[in-house]
Amino acid sequence: GKDGFTDGKTALDPEDDVASVNWGGVWRMPTIGEWQELVDNCDWTWTAQNGVNGYEVKSKANGNSIFLPVAGYRYNKPNNVNIKGHYWSSSLNTNWPNFAWYMYFHSTSIDAEIYDYRYLGQTVRPVAVIYTVTVNAAENGTVEADRTTAQMGDEVTLTVAPDEGFVLAQLVVKQGETEIAVSADYKFVMPAGDVVVNATFKKTDYTVTVNASENGTVEADRTTAQMGDEVTLTVAPAEGYELDQLIVKQGETGITVSKGKFTMPAGDVVVTATFKQKTPTAIGNAENVTIYAENGRIVCDGDFRIYDVLGRDVTRMNGSLNGVYVVKVGGHARKIVVR
Repeated sequence: GKDGFTDGKTALDPEDDVASVNWGGVWRMPTIGEWQELVDNCDWTWTAQNGVNGYEVKSKANGNSIFLPVAGYRYNKPNNVNIKGHYWSSSLNTNWPNFAWYMYFHSTSIDAEIYDYRYLGQTVRPVAVIYTVTVNAAENGTVEADRTTAQMGDEVTLTVAPDEGFVLAQLVVKQGETEIAVSADYKFVMPAGDVVVNATFKKTDYTVTVNASENGTVEADRTTAQMGDEVTLTVAPAEGYELDQLIVKQGETGITVSKGKFTMPAGDVVVTATFKQKTPTAIGNAENVTIYAENGRIVCDGDFRIYDVLGRDVTRMNGSLNGVYVVKVGGHARKIVVR
């Protein structure tokens, strides 16, 4: 009952719970069921700390322990101090509402099935509700939480580490079916319940940049690619030129190019090509081809190319030539003087 009336409640409300009122937050008095769990799942060893008798209560699961002193109880005056432990629970004895359940122990007895008048002054051992943080395994990356358990309101930090060539695609934290907000720096506030963290990773799209070239062009079959993709380069020298160098780099690291193809690394790449003039073949005789020069122009039967003594293609300058040139036609080359 409350204020002299029966309210049908079997446990204390926070405003009536001395642990909640004095400590606030997630703190409260334990239920009698939780006291029984402590009896069933822990080893109880009678001992003393700082001259005070009590029990060391150690978890059978993880070895964590607490000390419960025998502080007795108070009714008009202290009773059983340093002899017996009387610890309230928040659970009502529903058969007799003026009684509540409590935890009782002394050096030879431990009992969580004891009740007494609610007006008695007994020891209170506050507890906080602890929830679990479960991180499911992910492919192509890892996620770690800075704790495996937390209380409501705690800040939990996640560390996200994609494998090489991957980035985080999605990071979802849920309490049951309810999604919990995660900040940009991978932090969230623990709700009042267990949470599960799931992450998915995807391949990173990297850029393929082709620098402009003189005397020829290079084209890639894609502008973005993922690690492991095959990229094909198409090289087209200008007339009279041929490929000199074709270089692909990720930063300062050179990437192997084979037959115009390379495998995309885990990073952006830059493609650079240089072209050089084709040099004419050794001078021979083109006896069956008419070649002559007049007025700065070379006249020749059929398709031909004109090169200066440095090997540069100067065919487009035909008509304003002056000097010694090599004419290449029909697989032959001939030196000719033009005035």
